[in-house]
Amino acid sequence: MATRYLPPVEVHENARLIGEAATRTQRLVAQMLLQAQFEGGTYIPEFALLEVCEEASRAARLMEAQFKRKALSLNWSCPRGPIYVECSQDAFQQVLLNLLDNAWKYTTAGGAVLRVHGDEEWVSIAVEDTGPGVSAEARGRIFSQWARGDNQAYARVPGLGLGLWLARRLVEAYGGTLTLETQQDPGATFVVRLPRVSVADD
Repeated sequence: MATRYLPPVEVHENARLIGEAATRTQRLVAQMLLQAQFEGGTYIPEFALLEVCEEASRAARLMEAQFKRKALSLNWSCPRGPIYVECSQDAFQQVLLNLLDNAWKYTTAGGAVLRVHGDEEWVSIAVEDTGPGVSAEARGRIFSQWARGDNQAYARVPGLGLGLWLARRLVEAYGGTLTLETQQDPGATFVVRLPRVSVADD
């Protein structure tokens, strides 16, 4: 039997698909482990000093290629100067990647914007998308465990309904809040707020 060699472009595409599948599987396993910790009362926050714009940019860059492959835009903006919070880097990235992944999954046109803002007490990180939005009925349960949206756009997208529940639990573990701040048509804006930490150079 003759050996069939794949063209380089096809090899590259297959490798990309395998890599994306592996990454999503890793995120899913991490979510299930965190869910077990929260439900069992064994989750212990690990505090580290994080520069928010650096971490937000890292999360956006990790998702940027996925957005481009769907012909979606992903933009992010940060104020000048460092802004700090105390939070586990893993937890911070998990929260932002969950929010950006939701925006990527449910948005079919347009894209998402990640914005960082800080005042004297709080740091806000907003993820605004142009997806199908969240109905008034679904808004009351969107952060519940296993919750999914109630329109066809949500029904077509695979998922467990853990992302927002887990993101909120993580944010609250570090003294913050996660809310559905505004309801666009189409689209939605989710806002993370964490206590700001002052350091000598801030």
